[in-house]
Amino acid sequence: MSEILKNYWLEIQHKIFSSEIKSDEVFKIVLKKLLEKNRFYHNQSHIEDMLGKERTIERYLSNPLVFKLSIWFHDIIYNPLKSDNEEKSADLAMELLKESLIPMTDLKLIDQFIMATHKHQLIFPHPDLPYFLDLDLSILGSPTENYKIYMAQIRKEYRHVPGFLYKKGRKKVLKSFLEKEEIYFSGYFKNLYEEKARENLKFEIQFLSN
Repeated sequence: MSEILKNYWLEIQHKIFSSEIKSDEVFKIVLKKLLEKNRFYHNQSHIEDMLGKERTIERYLSNPLVFKLSIWFHDIIYNPLKSDNEEKSADLAMELLKESLIPMTDLKLIDQFIMATHKHQLIFPHPDLPYFLDLDLSILGSPTENYKIYMAQIRKEYRHVPGFLYKKGRKKVLKSFLEKEEIYFSGYFKNLYEEKARENLKFEIQFLSN
């Protein structure tokens, strides 16, 4: 069990469930999903990283609990060969949280935040959504050595895809980010990561082209 994740959960569980038994049950379901063998990047470490970075921006957020729960559940379902991961993750999140203390309006927000990660677009107006989408892509602006590890992890998640097909599809994704006027939506993350993210994306495209 990840003690780091467990501690993050314990910090907020009293705001989610009135029963510690129910809270523990949901936590174990989420952790089991994140520890699936097919996950090399979209796993518990990704969630830990996002929750850790959330602390640095919490003062900017209008609804930190919705933000945190969106982090917890946005990758709960992950199959790299499927295109409905976000929809299934949102559905499972709603199922697991249906007996929670979270108001329906906030549950709907969590659902929308998760769905927004499908194409990483601001699909509805909310002041916290830019931060959420940026945080999910913060890896793109990481130091070069960390980015290389990320590259290898993503390739492992797509290990069943032949090399030439993987390179073609991956380069298409990377170029789509580079073609954007700005990768990050919020000024905070733009200042932190925009320049380095573009450098990393170009590096990976060159790597895949060799």
